Amino acid sequence: MKNNKIAKVLLISIIILLTLNFSFATLQNPKAPSAGYVTFSIQQILVSAQIEPNVTLESEQTGGTNTTIVTGIFKNNEHMDVYGVATATITANRSFSEKLSSNRTLLPAQETTGITITFDDLPFQRYFSCIITFAAEPITGQTESGTETANPNTTAPISGGGGSTGGANYSSVVIAVISIAIAAAVSVTGFMMLKKMRLSEQKVRRFTSSEYQNWVMQRLEGHASSALDSRKGIDGFTGANVPIMIKQSDNIGKLQVQNFMNAIIQTRARNGIIVAFGFDTEAQAAASRARINRIEIKLVTVKELIERGETALI
Repeated sequence: MKNNKIAKVLLISIIILLTLNFSFATLQNPKAPSAGYVTFSIQQILVSAQIEPNVTLESEQTGGTNTTIVTGIFKNNEHMDVYGVATATITANRSFSEKLSSNRTLLPAQETTGITITFDDLPFQRYFSCIITFAAEPITGQTESGTETANPNTTAPISGGGGSTGGANYSSVVIAVISIAIAAAVSVTGFMMLKKMRLSEQKVRRFTSSEYQNWVMQRLEGHASSALDSRKGIDGFTGANVPIMIKQSDNIGKLQVQNFMNAIIQTRARNGIIVAFGFDTEAQAAASRARINRIEIKLVTVKELIERGETALI
């Protein structure tokens, strides 16, 4: 029963960790398809086989008369060379858009590299805006600096003429927020399920006599007594060899406590434990009087044993 509870807790913990791991991966990888679709593989969660290189856009500029030239200065923050493709997109008046990509380009480790994209024969536009991005190819394994933040799709708006337009893409952040919310929901749901499955006093009351005896022994990490000790009224012993009396009753009184005290004296022990669903006031008084004979008897209820386990004896 105790092992089943541990297994349930471990299962819920694994689900939460996998969900949080995916949330972190989403923040690290803004190349997610969209906020409406969540796609990932087990390989991405369990092992980071590929790492998106950390490439940032340092500066940009645009210009030209007969042609439009867009230049982006990208920095490779990795300790190894990175390959990728830059893409520039020009838009104007929300009705015209053109996109061009560079050839596969090498970015040397820890260096900045300028990539220029030239647009020819564009129709005249008084106002236009441009966004340049760099899609880096994933690298296998870890970089020398460890797990670094990837930003392979770095973007920045470039303004030309008399104005500029542009916007930020928050889809990856939205996905991350949703994923974290899912993780929180899983945590709450798992806790509620565990609480619901938790053993209650009413369930223990429905145990058979042997089931009840075995359950108490498991909670106290004890073992059953011999036939001779059982005839004396001792049902078992703890790991520290403390006698245990187990009663499946609500009204344990003075007589049961006194009989148990005599059994303890016969075994030459100084401590004993009685487990039951309840004790009357005379039982409490009898346990107090037992201390006169230097015998310490703990009266432990089933409720205490469920909620506190072995700590109920302290």
